Amino acid sequence: MPAYIIIELKQERLLEYEMLLRNIVTSFSRYEGRFVVRGGNGEILTENRNKGIVDIIEFPSSKVTKQWLESEEYSKLNLKEVSDKIIIIENDNSKGENNISNEISLILQNQIRKIQVNRYSQIREIYNNSYKLPELQTIKHQICICITFGLDIAAMTLTNHLLEKFLKLALIYNDSLKNKSEMDLDSEFALIELIKKFTSKYDDKVLFETIKLASKNDLINDEEKIQLEKMRVFFRNPYSHAHREKTYRGAKIGVTEIKGTDAILKFLDGKEDELPKSQEKLVDLPFGDFIYSNNFAELDCIPYLIELDIIIRSVESKLYPEGQI
Repeated sequence: MPAYIIIELKQERLLEYEMLLRNIVTSFSRYEGRFVVRGGNGEILTENRNKGIVDIIEFPSSKVTKQWLESEEYSKLNLKEVSDKIIIIENDNSKGENNISNEISLILQNQIRKIQVNRYSQIREIYNNSYKLPELQTIKHQICICITFGLDIAAMTLTNHLLEKFLKLALIYNDSLKNKSEMDLDSEFALIELIKKFTSKYDDKVLFETIKLASKNDLINDEEKIQLEKMRVFFRNPYSHAHREKTYRGAKIGVTEIKGTDAILKFLDGKEDELPKSQEKLVDLPFGDFIYSNNFAELDCIPYLIELDIIIRSVESKLYPEGQI
């Protein structure tokens, strides 16, 4: 749970405090701290004292707060010299910070900080407009949530699932609609038996096959077929098969080698230009995947969903013209 530091400032030292402010913000930002009150008016009602100026800093937990207070950066700030009081407010939880509800709260707070309104605005229409096939709704909803909260690799993986599921359902329902005259309406579960027949026909088909079959059955046009093939090659295969070369598509990054004490000292002295450098393909640097795989997913997930959504709605209009289901 969040913890707070209240700084009651000395009126006569406000100018010094303001001069320290940039260093203060830089220091606590490294510990995920943030101002929740800046330059607020404080008044102590139980003592005969004048109003003062207070700042309140929020940290994600008591543990992190104490880490900042015990850090070298904090000691260099000399905040005690410019403040009357520094008060720590901690969450009193008898079960400690390992409590599951506290952990979940911290996870939610961290994810909320990652929300970018401009990313949600790009998929807002997709999120708010339902598909005619309710079987696709849950997946689409989860994809949009993942994108909104910055869970981009999860969004890519789910969009791959949406792609494959959509094509199989389209083929199953297309054949069922074409053959509905075969149903014996007097028999029990006639519709289920008809759909079951075509479910088994398509259930084991791979994506390459379902794209071809969707084209053959005129569910998609030539342009849509090309788009789906690109999705299969550039999005589905790399992320579903963890194919790093296809994920990074030849991208390179500059690498500086820091080996030995002399190299470390040069780096710390700002003499990085004197150290060995090379351009390396990301595919050859698997230890960087924890950063770069998400960076690429962040770039890919929104256009992938938008392009697929357009095709899904186009196919639905062919399966169920004029809104008929």
